[in-house]
Amino acid sequence: MTEEAQYGNENQDLDSYGSDNRGYNDFSVLKIRLDTSTLIKEIDMYLRGTQERVEMVDGEPRFQQVKISKPKANETGIHSIMAWLRSTLNSQVVQGNFENFDRLDNYLYNYRMDLAEFLMNNRHNWDIDLQDFEGLIDMILIQMRPFMSRLVGDGERKSYASTIHHKESSSSVRDRPKGMRLRVPGFGG
Repeated sequence: MTEEAQYGNENQDLDSYGSDNRGYNDFSVLKIRLDTSTLIKEIDMYLRGTQERVEMVDGEPRFQQVKISKPKANETGIHSIMAWLRSTLNSQVVQGNFENFDRLDNYLYNYRMDLAEFLMNNRHNWDIDLQDFEGLIDMILIQMRPFMSRLVGDGERKSYASTIHHKESSSSVRDRPKGMRLRVPGFGG
């Protein structure tokens, strides 16, 4: 390869543009941190008594939900519980703030009591077995606590403040003094 082909002809009207993809990566991290769909899906599968497994279908791996136990409620109950959860556990909620863990614990206590009342009031209509009642609440709270703990001390917003930062730079070959060529890192001197 000639030097001109490798580095470009200094007489050409070339522009060099550099940008890292950190903004894209940071956006992806931010999306993951704010996304509650995995958490919601885990609770939904628990309520339905299913588990996600990878199975081969026509020679291709596919995720399949496999029934492993009796559902914790009927379809109406699962739908209602999931609607309630989506309204209380979403990306807007995680952008809130708790001053300390005592506030978080107080919030989770009240959440537990509200959820217990919601389930108890509808237990017969939704076919929730009394034996599953407390375990159902515990399962939801066990999933929620780590997610909600990111709000303590405004930690979630502080952690992604630097995420929304992007740098770009641009320079032109024609702006360089004669004799200087575009250098590509890792290629030659």
